[in-house]
Amino acid sequence: MKLLQFIMGGEQYVVDVLAIHSVENIQDITRVPNAPEGVIGVINVRGLMTTIVDVRGNQSEETNAYTKDTRIVLIEDQNDPLGFIVDQTSNVFTIEDQLYHQALEANEQEENRQYSCGVMYIHEQWYTIFDYHSLFRS
Repeated sequence: MKLLQFIMGGEQYVVDVLAIHSVENIQDITRVPNAPEGVIGVINVRGLMTTIVDVRGNQSEETNAYTKDTRIVLIEDQNDPLGFIVDQTSNVFTIEDQLYHQALEANEQEENRQYSCGVMYIHEQWYTIFDYHSLFRS
């Protein structure tokens, strides 16, 4: 199993690469009036209008400013595209499927944090497993 590592709101996350449609450089985002909280607008990705959310936390606008490292990670759930903004993408890790599923199962007993479905210890560092499904539920 392969996991994409990224930084969002100062925390280290991983997400299954099979969930990712693409990773795009930050670009102009068309604002949507009266959009739900977290939705900042839409972008056109290869002819497909894609909703963009920013879940990096309630930080100051200065902290949430876009940099040359800011990326939009595009995911799909049942052919419904969605993009979320991350501060930086880093590595792709290859791990055993069993380790990933054990981390998810261990988290079932814990009180879930929003956008988290577990934690993993990879290469001497802790990572939060990003629950991309929660983006479609909220």
